[in-house]
Amino acid sequence: MEASGSDEVVKRLAPSKTVPSLGRARGVFLTGATGLLGRCLMREILARIAPDAALFCLVRDGSIAGTARARLEEKADSNTLDCRVRVIAGDATHRKFGLSDEEHARLAASIDVVVHSAGVVSAAAPYASMASGNVAPAREVLRLACLRPGAIVVHHVSSSAVLPPLGTPATSSEESWSESATGSGKALASLAAKGGYDTAEVHGGTWQGYAQAKWVTEMLVWATAESCGVPVCVYRPGNIGPRSDDGLGCEGDGTMALALATIAGGWTSDMRIGERWRLWWTPADAVARAIATVAAIENGDVWANRALHVDPVEPLPASALMNRMKVRMNAGVWKRLEASGSDDGGSEGGGDGDDDDDDVSAWRRAVLAGLHALPPTLRRKVESLLALKSGLTGAMGAAERRMDGTELRALLQTEENGDLFMDACEEVLGRYVDAFAEHVRGER
Repeated sequence: MEASGSDEVVKRLAPSKTVPSLGRARGVFLTGATGLLGRCLMREILARIAPDAALFCLVRDGSIAGTARARLEEKADSNTLDCRVRVIAGDATHRKFGLSDEEHARLAASIDVVVHSAGVVSAAAPYASMASGNVAPAREVLRLACLRPGAIVVHHVSSSAVLPPLGTPATSSEESWSESATGSGKALASLAAKGGYDTAEVHGGTWQGYAQAKWVTEMLVWATAESCGVPVCVYRPGNIGPRSDDGLGCEGDGTMALALATIAGGWTSDMRIGERWRLWWTPADAVARAIATVAAIENGDVWANRALHVDPVEPLPASALMNRMKVRMNAGVWKRLEASGSDDGGSEGGGDGDDDDDDVSAWRRAVLAGLHALPPTLRRKVESLLALKSGLTGAMGAAERRMDGTELRALLQTEENGDLFMDACEEVLGRYVDAFAEHVRGER
């Protein structure tokens, strides 16, 4: 996909000498505001911008701004929205967000900072589908920033998926990916040249469509930063988990669904997979707080044109989650799950590598035994995971990228006086389970 349209997204123009922070911005443009991460970002941004600044939120819902605002109000916390929030009715995948030339230019003139979190996630969808939901929105964000090159900074939410998974040729000598070593388009291109995305042994010979789309998107971001002088900061979260204070997002979380299937299928604490399977989660509000904290640093040299990794430091074992599920989900929930269950082994399919590992094979049998006990929406999530080449081995994190987030943690240590909020602690797991139990009851 080309990086420029008829109005030349990428231009060789001199950048501005100042890099605006959240606190000094007259206006901030947020994409993905109705998503889980976007809702958390909205709260964090509003806490850091000036009383007379504006937060422009792009919301997809027809062409009527009032309708779009109603959708944002439905998704956002009641105490989040205030008079500084301005709704832009548009579509992140459309050219100029579907705005007129005048509206587009007026938006560019009103903002100094863009926080781009819009995107689509799927482990199974092909590149063509993922490109429309990931590459196209980033292209339009960069098109907007290039109307005032150097004067609009872009904080781009990428993904750890842009880096090669373990088991590929480029990872043979790497234990983890550092931020400084991978923080440029040249670095990503070099990894590709080394066979970093030859995933025949990891994902069945196909580069995941989502990972490919995020890689192309990030390459576009770096190219525009270099050519157009747009200051950028790229954030690479791994798995974004539910919100830590109330468990919002549990209802659609694949890890929660997989844990429930495992328990319903007969998991016991002596099964070693409970310790081997690690919860590589960072709560959505922790990701948002990290991004907003960095974006609020007034010295732009600290973060401009860098990549920062958002990943837990000491992820808890899955046994911590599943033990809480067994205790906290009351007898009524388990009774309904058992009543809807089946004694057969469930649908077959999934990771070929699972059979080579006794622990994973035992886990797989438990998941298949418990699959039919799940509500339909959760069952489909687990089935889609089982259909992947990497199967449960991938879910366990055996092929996951290990992210070195030393540089981000150093910034957070300075600005937030600590970074322990990055990990999902056992208290947070309890909130997740409570919220998830309510969802399961509703599904039944």
